[in-house]
Amino acid sequence: MNVCKDNDKIRAIWELKTWIRTHLDCVPPVEELASNSGMSPRTFYRIFKEVAGAPPAEYIQRLRLAHGASWLAYTNVKVIEAALAAGYDSREAFTRQFRAHYGCTPIEFRERLQQHIQSVKALPSPKGLRILGVKTLPAMPLLARPHFGAPLSSISAWITLGSWAKSANALKPSSQPATVIYDDAVILPPHSYERYDAALILAESAMPDYTEMFIHYTIPSGLYAVAEFTGSLFHIEAAWDYFGLSWFLNSGLQIRENRFLTFYDSDDVPTTPLHAAKLLTKRHLWCKLCIPADNTPGDGLPII
Repeated sequence: MNVCKDNDKIRAIWELKTWIRTHLDCVPPVEELASNSGMSPRTFYRIFKEVAGAPPAEYIQRLRLAHGASWLAYTNVKVIEAALAAGYDSREAFTRQFRAHYGCTPIEFRERLQQHIQSVKALPSPKGLRILGVKTLPAMPLLARPHFGAPLSSISAWITLGSWAKSANALKPSSQPATVIYDDAVILPPHSYERYDAALILAESAMPDYTEMFIHYTIPSGLYAVAEFTGSLFHIEAAWDYFGLSWFLNSGLQIRENRFLTFYDSDDVPTTPLHAAKLLTKRHLWCKLCIPADNTPGDGLPII
């Protein structure tokens, strides 16, 4: 097997999956996706399933169901409206697929999530969290190592990225490290993996040749709700819950897109497993939490 060519195909699948997430309303047939990726349908199907953990059609369906689940979780729209937002033309078809993947009806899911949101809203602001308000961030060209799993399991992606960055002398003040959060765990089907990209914001001229399993994409400029958090890595999730489910839901702002960002100091990018272990036990880690925001909702996004 030609490893380099196979890596190129895997990278192409990751880049395609990144595109699909922001174009769910216009994804072409699988045969066209394969052709655009320069692969035969059989090769495309095999590598896509290896990378995504599911065949292309099933993966896209899961994303659409999760999109519908976000409407159920964070709005009061009717189930049929959530179904239409997810790309289904009837409440019955949406409910049938939803129950198959989530193990409950859309109404039962909404009731459970609303209870979770209310429990988060009842909690005080976590120690070390400071809300900064709304800021405009520039376009961000990213070199990213994608990862599926729980938040802390993404440390393996960070070690790979950090090891490369150290050898390439890329950990500079101008190369901002960031985690790109693609999935809200509370709206995913049970046993689904969450996607977290370990990334460095680099100038386009500084992007390397792809000798590792990295991908390159740009997040456009825009408004973000921003907060700072200082504390343990193990407490960042609680800070995100409060910031997103308590402060943001009461802010009057709308979600602009579904990619959230966490920025770090370049000194806190792990370059070895030992360095990662030290960071996990570090009590005072600084990071910045950013939710893409607007005063009006983006196309196809829930009105919160």
